[in-house]
Amino acid sequence: MDISLLQTWVPIGIGLINLCGLVWAILQSSAKSNADAIVKLSDALAALGDRLVGRIDGVEKRISTLEDDYRHLPDKESIHRLEVNMTAMAGDVKAMGSEMKNVREISVMTRDMLLKDTA
Repeated sequence: MDISLLQTWVPIGIGLINLCGLVWAILQSSAKSNADAIVKLSDALAALGDRLVGRIDGVEKRISTLEDDYRHLPDKESIHRLEVNMTAMAGDVKAMGSEMKNVREISVMTRDMLLKDTA
C-alpha cells in the first residue's frame, strides 16, 4: 500500500468526519433547544391544568349550591295550579263583594229603622 494514497485520503476522511460532526452538533443544538422548549411548555401546561381543575371544582360547587337552592322552588305545574286557584279566588271575592253590598244595605236599613223607633 502506498503512503501517498493515505496522505491524500486521510485528511479528506478527517474533514468529512469533522463536517459530519459539525452538522450533527448543529442538528443537536436545535433539538436540545426544542427539547428545553418542550419541557417548559409541558410545565406550563401542567400548571394550567392544575388551575383549570381548581376552577372546575369551584364551578361544580357553585352549580351544586344553585341546584340545592332551586330544589325547593315550585315547578311549572305547581305554578299553574296556583294561577288557576288565584283566578277562582278572584271570582269568589267579586261574588262576596256583591253579596256584601246587599248586607250593607240591610244593615243601613236596620240602623235607620232603629234610629226611627228611638226618635
